[in-house]
Amino acid sequence: MSFTPYQLTVLIPSGVKISLDEIQERLVSKFARRADVTIERTTDSRISIFFGSWLYTIAWQSNALVIVESQDIATLFAAKRSDQAVIASSDRRISAYGSSDPGMDHFNDFVFIAELLEALPEVYIFDPVSAKLWKSGEVPD
Repeated sequence: MSFTPYQLTVLIPSGVKISLDEIQERLVSKFARRADVTIERTTDSRISIFFGSWLYTIAWQSNALVIVESQDIATLFAAKRSDQAVIASSDRRISAYGSSDPGMDHFNDFVFIAELLEALPEVYIFDPVSAKLWKSGEVPD
């Protein structure tokens, strides 16, 4: 079986009010009834979500490289979008990724997290595997 990377990048445009604390609260609420899920703030900029021994990580990034890469993503994947400049202004991002899951045992867990991230207001989701970019509330092409 092949490896299936569960990766998403969430671009947060300048001025959009979202915090890692808010995301952690949403995660805790989402998985409150799941005894097999542990959510830990492992650093100021990282949340680790354990589904048993399988790990999914949400990393908050706000360094100078973020805006450069947001501009690159906007240029390469949003050239025909009217909101290209907004995408390029993203000065924060969430990198979300899971550990190896060759049997796809945690695909649904990834989908639950992806839905939570896609529900964040006014953000842009970039799937680096499929090279698709969409705004929260939109359906990806």
